[in-house]
Amino acid sequence: MQNSSLPINLPDDVRRGLDIAAGEAGKTPSEIVMEALEQFGIERLSEDQFQKRLTGSQ
Repeated sequence: MQNSSLPINLPDDVRRGLDIAAGEAGKTPSEIVMEALEQFGIERLSEDQFQKRLTGSQ
């Protein structure tokens, strides 16, 4: 489930570093970003979970 409607605006130097790190790790830049977000504690939400959080409903 990939959604490219919300691109991340990264400075060119960071984007180049991400591309190099991804290539060295044999991963895509998106995989590197997902791993970093998970390590930071950002959780994945289904569309339903997202809507519930937006509206504050349980």
